[in-house]
Amino acid sequence: MGDDRLPIFGLDGYDGFCYIPGGISISSRERLAWSCLNEYCEPPHDTNIDQFPMKDDEIEGPSGLSMWGKHLEGSEGGKRETYYKCLAKLSWSTMGYNYDWTLRAYDEAKRSPFPSELAELSSQLAKQCGHQRYRLVAWSVVIAFERKKREEPH
Repeated sequence: MGDDRLPIFGLDGYDGFCYIPGGISISSRERLAWSCLNEYCEPPHDTNIDQFPMKDDEIEGPSGLSMWGKHLEGSEGGKRETYYKCLAKLSWSTMGYNYDWTLRAYDEAKRSPFPSELAELSSQLAKQCGHQRYRLVAWSVVIAFERKKREEPH
């Protein structure tokens, strides 16, 4: 995924913080971007959209198409349908354990498979930072940011 010989930077007073410029290769970034748009925001993974019921003026859209596929299909014909699940509404998607923010706890019943690609990437990056026996067991969140939104990366 990355180059083991890359420099690693930290911050004084923030043990465990590692910054690895170029730690993920361009081809890996492209593959991850494709996966985020076509897999990680689709069932069985949970998204912010799943938290709300479909509105009367929304439709499910063509089956078998990811949100990205629906987006591309709508942009080709010039007419954009109002899909229940669409990229314009997507803010986040979780993989692995889903955190219940009301109860402040992980919900084992709402666990989705954790992508092996992300588990391998996190393991490789952790090893580069000196954590040889790191094993990801919790969860990951993919967050979609737009300039006009006020969410902070985390």
